[in-house]
Parts: sequence; structure tokens; C-alpha cells
Amino acid sequence: MWIKLLCIGLAALALAAGAFARDAPFHKLTLYVANQSFNVNPVDVKVTIDGVTVAEGAFYAGYGRRWRRYDVRLAAGRHVLRALTRKGAAALKREFTVAGPRWAAVAYRNVSPSRGGRTVRHFAFAIRDRPFGE
Repeated sequence: MWIKLLCIGLAALALAAGAFARDAPFHKLTLYVANQSFNVNPVDVKVTIDGVTVAEGAFYAGYGRRWRRYDVRLAAGRHVLRALTRKGAAALKREFTVAGPRWAAVAYRNVSPSRGGRTVRHFAFAIRDRPFGE
């Protein structure tokens, strides 16, 4: 009896999590991450989508920008991307939607002012419905 209840409970949990939803569309997000700053090299970067880490590590600047590619499977709908670096002192939060394949880029930038102003540390973010370069 308890085995039957356990199986029913696990099936209900999986159904609630969408494991059996065959019509729930998933789409590929191709995410590129790079360090575009020689001022902080390497820079620690952590990128999460909906609280799940999808990219993390030390990113080195270089000519050609050394983009790292991450393929992420996402359900259709609204999502939240966050990027954080402690060493580079920057954070980013962006909402985006997925209804088909998407391509996104996150780049850390640390721009020194040319005329004595403040150094600007930030992440740049772009997202498209087609690959970059097209």
C-alpha cells in the first residue's frame, strides 16, 4: 500500500513540475559570455537564468574577445537573467521572453575615463531572434 502511495505522490510531483507535459515547448538559448576589459583580467563572472547557474568561471580578456558559448534549454515564456562579478564590481538583471530559438550575449566591461571621470564597470546584454553576425 505505501509503495502505491509513494508512486502516486511521485507522479503528482513530476506532473506538477511539468515532466509529463508533452506540449510544453522548450527552446534553445545560445548564450555567449565574455570579458571585454583588460583592466580586470581575468574577471569572475556568474550568470544565472531563473536562479539556475548557466555560466560561471574566470573569463580572460583577449583579442577576438574570447567568447564562451553555452547552450541553454528554456521553456517558452518570461525569464530573468542575472550576471554578477565580485572582482569586477558589477551586476546585471534583465528580463526576456522565449518563444523560439534565441541568441544572447553578456559582456563584462570596465571602461576607464579619458578625462579623469569615474571608471564605469558594467555588463552589456543583447538578445536576438537570429545568430549574431547575420
